[in-house]
This record gives sequence, structure tokens and C-alpha cells, in this order.
Amino acid sequence: MTSPRVSVVIPTYNRAHFLAEAIESVLAQTFRDWEMIVVDDGSTDDTPRVVERYGGQLTYLRQPHLGTSAGRNAGIARARGQFVAFLDDDDVWLPGKLAAQLEVFERYPQAGIVGCGESLMDPSGRVYYECPAKPQVTYKELVVRYPVMGYTTGALVRKVCFERAGGFDPGFPRYQDWETWLRIIRHYEIRNVERPLIRLRIHDGPRPNADLATRLDCHRRMIERHAEDPADRRKALAWMYYRSAGRLLKAGRPWSAVGHVARSVALCPGRICGHERRVRLLAECLLPDKAMAAAASVLRRAKGAKADSALLRGHAGR
Repeated sequence: MTSPRVSVVIPTYNRAHFLAEAIESVLAQTFRDWEMIVVDDGSTDDTPRVVERYGGQLTYLRQPHLGTSAGRNAGIARARGQFVAFLDDDDVWLPGKLAAQLEVFERYPQAGIVGCGESLMDPSGRVYYECPAKPQVTYKELVVRYPVMGYTTGALVRKVCFERAGGFDPGFPRYQDWETWLRIIRHYEIRNVERPLIRLRIHDGPRPNADLATRLDCHRRMIERHAEDPADRRKALAWMYYRSAGRLLKAGRPWSAVGHVARSVALCPGRICGHERRVRLLAECLLPDKAMAAAASVLRRAKGAKADSALLRGHAGR
């Protein structure tokens, strides 16, 4: 049997209501030389029935509930393709995604990962924000912050990268993709298709405070593992506290958010995300919503640009 060029790995857990849409977005790809592997991480919903509809169009693996990293690693182990693409079970690809990324690999044979720009959608599927990606990601950029490259859903990876750098670390319940890319970028380039080729579904978590503690723990350990240069470490920590401040504000803890903004500035007074964004976040912590709405109106008139709620509030990330 001839091996496909691309293996598509979809790890899933209790997302039967979204899974079919993800699968259909693979079936709609203009590039056709792929295999699809759905790894069911011990789902207790109707996931098996959803998968049954597609018969021989995909390979179905089922395992005990071990986590997303274990599911992705199981898919990599089963993959026969030269490249491995990942798709989260609640996200979707645009039809030209794989074709556009393979063209980049043809131009840059030293690349190990090709990502892409991303669109954000709410749980109903309404797209509300689009983020283009930079053509290339450097190690210093990636160690400080996660640049736009489509998270795991946007990544097309040479399978040899996992043989050299290892798979996803189950010890990272959050940011496992980011930590993996940091190992790969030590050996291979990361390139991007600049335009959005995927749609990421953004959910409001039921326990934002508990999730924040997990995010902070994983982020700190990742910085300790990968940020060898002291300056990079300070910048990475500053970015971590800036991001956590936004999540604390969203969780209804504005004074804790102020403390994290202060830590961010103390660690790196210089530019990590632009002074304007940190000042705006600090103002949002301290001012009531009506005052922030008035400030947004002033900024809109001053810049002559469309106000974007995502700019003021910022999405919480994945």
C-alpha cells in the first residue's frame, strides 16, 4: 500500500457535537493525498457513532482517557505520511490549507513546521476576529511568546521532527504544542502561510481560576526548560504575567490583574507587547466599563479606525 503524503491526526474527547464539522473540513481539502486518524481519548458521548458515518474514509483509534498529548502521540505513532497535520476536534480547516502549506515546504526544505494565520470563532461558529501570521518564526520570538501560527490546528509538521525532538509531553496539560515547537525549532525552521487557513473555536471555560493556575504552572515550567538567556527569560515571564492579567480580569479579579500587570512591567519595562496594550489593560482593570467604552470611542476617532472589541478585551487564548 502506498503511503499518503500527509497524515491528519484528530484527537477527540466528548466533542461529538463538533467532531463531524472538523472531519468534514478535512474531506473538503483541495489536496487529496492524506489519511485521517481520529484518536478517541475515552469519550463517553456519541463520538463512536459520529465516526461510524465516515466508514473507510478514516482510521479510528480508541484509548483510555489519557489526555490530548497522549492522543496526538498515538496518532503520530500510527501515521504513515511524510507530514503530520493536527486538527483539534472543535476547530475547522479552510479547503486550501494543506495545499498552501505544502507549497511553503517546497520553497523552504529546511522548514520542520509550517503554520498559518488563524480566524477565531465563537461556539456557534461565528467568525469574529482574523489574525495573519508572520512569514517566519524565530527561536527568540517563540521562547518569549506564542506568535500567531494557528496553534496545533494550524501546524503541518515533518514527521521526522518528532523522531528527532520527541512528541508531545503529557506533563504539560496546557501549552503542550508550544513546548513541542520549542524543541523542534532548535533543529528546524518554522515558516507560515500568512493568511488565515483555519478557524479556531474559542470557549469560555467553566472554571477560569483553576485553569489559570494550570496555565501559569505550565508556562513557568516551559520558561525554565527553554529560556536559557536571562534577557529572554525576563521577557518571557513579563509576557506570561501580561497574559495572566487579562485572564484574571476576565475571571472577575481586577486587583489581582493589576498585580500581574505590575509584575510584567517590573520584569521588562521595555517593549514585549507594546506599552499601549499594557496601559490599556491596566486602565481596564481600574476603570468601570462605561469609562472604557468612552476611551474606546476616543481611540476610534483619533485613529480613524474601526473599534475592535477583541483589541480592548482580548480573547483568553487556548
